[in-house]
Amino acid sequence: MAVSFVDPRVAPAARPWVTAALALGAVVSAGWILLIAGEILSDPGGWVGAAWTAAWLVPSLGLAVVALVWPRIAYPMLVIATGVVSAAAFGAMFAADVLWEFEDTHGPVSLLVEIGLL
Repeated sequence: MAVSFVDPRVAPAARPWVTAALALGAVVSAGWILLIAGEILSDPGGWVGAAWTAAWLVPSLGLAVVALVWPRIAYPMLVIATGVVSAAAFGAMFAADVLWEFEDTHGPVSLLVEIGLL
């Protein structure tokens, strides 16, 4: 039995293009995951690096699983997650000095959170 992640309502002529776009998105996402995880695991290293990697990878994978199993719930969850990250980024404008000091010792946390959400 063949598994297809393409909606059956998509026109048959467009299905190869949609499949190619999904595959390209998966490859690019995997590349980002490897880049970020490698950077985090090499910079702080050890258990701290593993904890930082799990802190952004587990929620991202969880949202992906929810999107596959319960697609109607995934959209509101993604909107809420995007709102939380946007609110945190907006709030960071008012405490930029504190955030910069934190990122000087811990790495580009805000960038990694935004890429992880993407």
